[in-house]
Amino acid sequence: MIATHPRVCQNVYILHELKKAKFAFGFFLCVFGIWGIFAAQIAHANVIHPRQASPNLAPSSFPQASDVLAKVVSALKHTNYRGRITYEQNGKLEVMEVSHAVIGGLEYEKIYFLNGDDRELAKQGKSVGCQSMGDKLLSGMPINLSSGNFAALEKSYRMAVIGEDRVAGRSAWVLQMLPADEYRHGVIYTIDKSSYIPLKTMYVSSSRKVLERLHFVSLDTDVSFKVEDFPGSTEYSNTRCKRDKTEMPQGESQWKPSWVPPGFVLSAYSFTEEDGHIETYTDGLASFTVIIKPLQEQVASANFSTNLRKGATIILLRHYGSAQMPIQASLLGEIPSDVAGRILSSVKPVQ
Repeated sequence: MIATHPRVCQNVYILHELKKAKFAFGFFLCVFGIWGIFAAQIAHANVIHPRQASPNLAPSSFPQASDVLAKVVSALKHTNYRGRITYEQNGKLEVMEVSHAVIGGLEYEKIYFLNGDDRELAKQGKSVGCQSMGDKLLSGMPINLSSGNFAALEKSYRMAVIGEDRVAGRSAWVLQMLPADEYRHGVIYTIDKSSYIPLKTMYVSSSRKVLERLHFVSLDTDVSFKVEDFPGSTEYSNTRCKRDKTEMPQGESQWKPSWVPPGFVLSAYSFTEEDGHIETYTDGLASFTVIIKPLQEQVASANFSTNLRKGATIILLRHYGSAQMPIQASLLGEIPSDVAGRILSSVKPVQ
């Protein structure tokens, strides 16, 4: 989906907060655009409470989940909209104003935080025709793997439209995405029937615990923008759009995870001296990023490790490696904690 979405920009904010706390995440992360997954830490019992289907609308007349998802991908790229959303996690509430525009065939996106510190995140310049690996998987496109197998959303999730609801004054479909294994969380979308913008998104653990909730309280899709409405925006890199539509990026890190969960594919790779090697993986809904950065020898002996969680986002940081090749390995993503730990523990030198 879109590369700067409330879920992803929230992750950017998390990294900024980590920097303030003197954690060594030296990069600005706006990876994998998927309409985010936000849900409150509220209950263990049944977390799905869609309004009962109307008597005149039998479940057999509900749309196919794959058709709805394809329309969501298109809507989030092509629709101009502005709205206010609430983001709840761990008993905390944030309110944000989000804007998205297509101007001259390019996407412009902005999130402005309405409580707490005065902060804004904005991106601009990505071609509306640019498809990320997440877009392709979410649209139903299978991705061929070097192993001869293929990755596809339907192999990772059991998905179905299960009912109707009303959010922000709009009629909506409730789409449930249940994980097919223990390597990912479940997702519940409430999707506007008119615009196909997700109005409410929840991330649910395997124990049926709601981790985060993102909820539109107002949405306007009849809105126009000018470039001047997005001041100070940073530019997208369109390098990924220049490749063949089925080609995956090639990482060049000397250290890589030797295990990633089935269904996840490499969707982005970058390197700078300051940030290190950054690899992002996605299954079409969830994503995680692994960052490998060489350390100075004088800090190589430091036995440092930390685990942090903000809602559905897990953040792990490790220092390890030989005295000749000490590294800092970090992971940020919307996956279960034990899965994140297994990925990071599998990081090894490339033979």
